[in-house]
Amino acid sequence: MGGEPAWQRCARHPDVYFHDFERARLHYENSCSDYWCSKCSKAFASYPARDQHFNYSSSHRFRCETCGFDGTGMTSLHGHWNSSGHRHLCEGCNVWFAPSAFNHHFSTENACTFCHRHFGSPNELRMHEITHQPATHKCYGKGCDRVFHTVSGMFIHLESGACRSTITATDVNAVFALHPLASTVLRGNGGQALLAFVAREQPPFESFQCFGADCADKFNRFSALLQHCESNACNAGFGEEASNILPFLKRNLYLESAISKIEILRGNIRKISIFSVGTDDDKIRDGMTGLYRLIYNIQSGLRDCLERFETTNVIHFDGTAEISYRPNPLQYPSTGQQIADLNIAVSEFKREYKAKRKEGGSESPGPIINVFFRATARYQTADTFMQEAKDVIHILRSEIS
Repeated sequence: MGGEPAWQRCARHPDVYFHDFERARLHYENSCSDYWCSKCSKAFASYPARDQHFNYSSSHRFRCETCGFDGTGMTSLHGHWNSSGHRHLCEGCNVWFAPSAFNHHFSTENACTFCHRHFGSPNELRMHEITHQPATHKCYGKGCDRVFHTVSGMFIHLESGACRSTITATDVNAVFALHPLASTVLRGNGGQALLAFVAREQPPFESFQCFGADCADKFNRFSALLQHCESNACNAGFGEEASNILPFLKRNLYLESAISKIEILRGNIRKISIFSVGTDDDKIRDGMTGLYRLIYNIQSGLRDCLERFETTNVIHFDGTAEISYRPNPLQYPSTGQQIADLNIAVSEFKREYKAKRKEGGSESPGPIINVFFRATARYQTADTFMQEAKDVIHILRSEIS
């Protein structure tokens, strides 16, 4: 019997002997499967011997420990795990885990259950998980249809200057400083310090301070303070009912910033401006002076157009600022046509001005046109004036649409 194949005599039933392999296979698979390897068609003296074979044989590298599925390769094993749920894949680290270890891995590694990204702290994970929630915070800017996952995200958008409403960080700071409760989150002498930064056209340095108990964190921007509050980093909360600051900004931010832009521009162009070019080169200066007429025409058109609009700027907590339009059907051109023409004129000036400044052939931009507003005794570059004009043109178009 020494040279007989192992399948001929069943180790569990030593009195059973097989001459035919097919009969032996049926016996092992139906009665003694724990002594048998179907893949290798091999019988064993005990089930520990069979399990040792599974664990160490190169023929069983792709075997599921839960159910005994024996794959032909890693792809088939992964497919089995995926369909059976016997193991779960963390896509963030590309590792398969048993169900009991899967949740533990996500909690200890600060991994997002939606997209499996891993983060350095629970707070970073919380902030990320907000991005998987529905966006519900509509932009405060008029004419902007952007919707954000967080209030801080919306204010980052506004402060960046990318909003169609023309609102910028300067506008946010200026209107925020008007709120009676602003002093609770502003350092120094409250809103006055922030308004001083706005007047100097400088970014505020750590003007915003967290109002949470035992928290003295400082921030350069309102959006950063909001992010801090949303992160649960301290016990500070920025509930809309509690502070009333967010509803105040929602109600007044666009109107106050729009009125401010209109009134600044209206004041500057009340009288005819003086233009100059910062160069002693007569050829360059003469070439630039051809653009003066364009600036003059744009200022004249804006003066005429702004006469059809009135603004009411109410700097009170419960006041309502407004921009009112007085249409006159007998006026020609119509306000809409005049605004469209002004927009084209500004774009034309920018294009020609850019071309003129490049005519010198130098890599650096050429001399700039300066505008002196006699009505307010202010200087501006032509680029700055045109940007302010473009912002006001956009605001006026929004008001009549």
